[in-house]
Amino acid sequence: MKLRYADEAVKEIKQIDPSSAVTARMIRSLIKKQVIPSIPVGNGCRKLIDLDVLMDYLSDPTKYGDKYAT
Repeated sequence: MKLRYADEAVKEIKQIDPSSAVTARMIRSLIKKQVIPSIPVGNGCRKLIDLDVLMDYLSDPTKYGDKYAT
């Protein structure tokens, strides 16, 4: 399990694919829509996500029941 904040997850994705269009805002939107699970930290304003789950979601959004996936 690789727990990261949205900004840190974007940095790791950019290391793998420098031209990736994934942004922290997109990740936060997925968290807010409860498409990917998150863990609240502190007073709950910041959320940790499992980077492996995010990568799995990005490879096939339909597996997660994302009605916004195309």
